[in-house]
Amino acid sequence: MRKTMFIVGIIGICFFLSQSTSGYDEERATANLANDFAECSAYYILAAEALRRNAKENLVQTALDASDRAYLYAIKFSSTKVAAARVRAAFDKQRREMDRDFSNFPILTVKYGEMCSNALESPDRRLEYWLKKRD
Repeated sequence: MRKTMFIVGIIGICFFLSQSTSGYDEERATANLANDFAECSAYYILAAEALRRNAKENLVQTALDASDRAYLYAIKFSSTKVAAARVRAAFDKQRREMDRDFSNFPILTVKYGEMCSNALESPDRRLEYWLKKRD
């Protein structure tokens, strides 16, 4: 009996360790990736407005194009309905993060700028990030 309990305990510990060292499953990683792209779509919408307010009209369309690309990826990795809801939620969250004041837009750039640029440049690397992510 003691030997059986010991073996069961060892198997349980091995199972726990194997679960804690692996990354997110594909479904969770894909959902997180879709959410990243929704956040990026919202970020680039706000970036376009920040550029417009700073008389950088020549860059506004670039930001809007990035927003569109991010939104299409968000749809690709979820659905139109889910992506739209996520973008709206991210937009509202980001506006709160900058206290609805575009002079605080750099707060968003620090938080989202590099991640969004990298995600749009290489979506497969961003997915790999989530597949390897551990809590």
